[in-house]
Amino acid sequence: MRCNAHASGRWLDTRTPVDTDARDLLASAAERSGLSARAYHRVLKVARTIADLDDSDAIAWTHVAEALRYRPLEPRTEIELRADATVASAAGS
Repeated sequence: MRCNAHASGRWLDTRTPVDTDARDLLASAAERSGLSARAYHRVLKVARTIADLDDSDAIAWTHVAEALRYRPLEPRTEIELRADATVASAAGS
């Protein structure tokens, strides 16, 4: 993979080592904030980039924490919710 931005969620899940604390932090944040699977993987991509800049093989909780800080604070718009629902229904077909 040349660029983390182009990595698929499945690729990230199978080829990116994530420390247990980092995985727990991300899962907790996803549940608390209601992150969609797509948003979860976007945070994971940013965390992977931060880990790369830190010259780290695995994503640590500090990388996830920093990636989460870059998330917008405002609630998701209705357009974003509809887009996620459309993607989810297309994936289920």
